[in-house]
Amino acid sequence: MMVRDRLGAGGEPEQIIDRGGDLERPLITVAHHSGDPFRIRGAAAHHALTAGRLITAISAPAGSGKTFIAGQIARMCRDQGIPVFGTAPSQAATNVLKKAIDGKAWNHSQLLGNTPELRGAFWPVVLPPGSVLIVDEASLSSAQDLDDITAAAQRHGWRVIMIGDPEQLQAVDAGGG
Repeated sequence: MMVRDRLGAGGEPEQIIDRGGDLERPLITVAHHSGDPFRIRGAAAHHALTAGRLITAISAPAGSGKTFIAGQIARMCRDQGIPVFGTAPSQAATNVLKKAIDGKAWNHSQLLGNTPELRGAFWPVVLPPGSVLIVDEASLSSAQDLDDITAAAQRHGWRVIMIGDPEQLQAVDAGGG
C-alpha cells in the first residue's frame, strides 16, 4: 500500500514510498521534497505505526527530519496508550533520541545487556508487550545488534521502527545499513 492511500488524492506518493509488500522489504523511503514537510513526515510516522509489521524501516537522507519523525511516532503512540521507547548505537545519538521522543531510551549495549567483551553479559532491558521500539541511526547499527533487537522484539511482542540514512557511514562492526 502506498502512503497516498492514507492521505487521499491530495497526498504526495512520490515522496513517501512503501516498498514493503512483505517482511523482507518493510521500507518507507522519505525523499527530499518541495511539498509540506510536516505533512510528509507525519504521513511517514502514521504509516510506520499502521503498517502492521513487526519491523518497519524509514529511510531518509540527512536533513529530511528523521528525528522529528521519531518524535511524532512517540507522540502518536502515547496518544493511543502504546508504550514507546528508543535505542541508538551510540550514547550521543541516544541522548538526541531521548529528547526527541520525550521518553526512555538506551544505547544498544545497554538495551541488550552487552559489554565490550561479552554480548549478553547483563540482563537486557525488557519492555512491556505491545511496546514500540524506535531504533534511530539504524544504518550505523551493527548487523548483530539489529539481529538481537529483532529477536527480542519477536520474543516479547514489540514492534520495531528503524530510522536511518543509508548514505551515512556504516557501523564499525558488520553494518546493518
